[in-house]
Amino acid sequence: MSIRILQRVTILISCLVVISGLVADGLYAQCIQPPSNMLAWWPGDIHSRDLVSRKTALWHGTPGYITGMVDQAFDFDGNSYLEVPEESASLEIDESSFSIDLWFQYGYQGGLVSRYDPQSHLGYELSITQIVGPAPWQLVFTINGTSYSGDLPDPSSGWIHAVVVVNKSAQNGGIIYINNQIMAYFDAQSVQSVSSNVSFKIGTNSFDNRHQGPIDEVEVFKRALDASEVAALYNAGSDGKCKDVQFQVPVTNNVGLIILVTLLAAAAIIVIGRRRAITIS
Repeated sequence: MSIRILQRVTILISCLVVISGLVADGLYAQCIQPPSNMLAWWPGDIHSRDLVSRKTALWHGTPGYITGMVDQAFDFDGNSYLEVPEESASLEIDESSFSIDLWFQYGYQGGLVSRYDPQSHLGYELSITQIVGPAPWQLVFTINGTSYSGDLPDPSSGWIHAVVVVNKSAQNGGIIYINNQIMAYFDAQSVQSVSSNVSFKIGTNSFDNRHQGPIDEVEVFKRALDASEVAALYNAGSDGKCKDVQFQVPVTNNVGLIILVTLLAAAAIIVIGRRRAITIS
């Protein structure tokens, strides 16, 4: 009888492993692998932790979260913003090529991300501004004192995907993408070091113009993303990038999987206990 019990336990464990794997695959079935050389990734999933460096950005004002483009997102009320600790060496770009990627919604002017020092004119930032003209809303990227812009869709269009690529080794290697469309080129070869003494911020800019609305999936890469990678990030949509074990995803993101595994393990224990009771009797 003990051999039969062992066989049943083996079957139960095998089923447990298979089902757990299916659930895990289901959680991230359509997500894409993040592009390489990622320096920072703030998913905004009810926490302000960078999944790469595992450092937590500090809220100034009232913390806010809302349903995002991918899972949850930061929700800024026009007064709040996030600041990354200045000692975070993971965001040092210096003279390298780099890229910034994020999703956002908007209705007002304000900063999206910033590491720009208006005194030394070193660094970079991405903001929304309003102008007089046929395309009143602009996405403005400022780097070392020079600004470049692209037309934004109307605020009522919902989630917008923005990518800025700074490729210092290519002619017209500076590119602003909005919803996978190239909206502007600029000369990136003349850009020197972008290192500044200010901290990285999300939801504001160097003029303290704070964003009102959600921002999601903020990422910085220490290289230039190519067009196919930008398209993949955009087309992934709400499935986003896979948050696997290398990024140490908070346990709360896998609550369903944990509950299922626990229930199956409990069922296995009950069955084993009953079989043992029968054997003894």
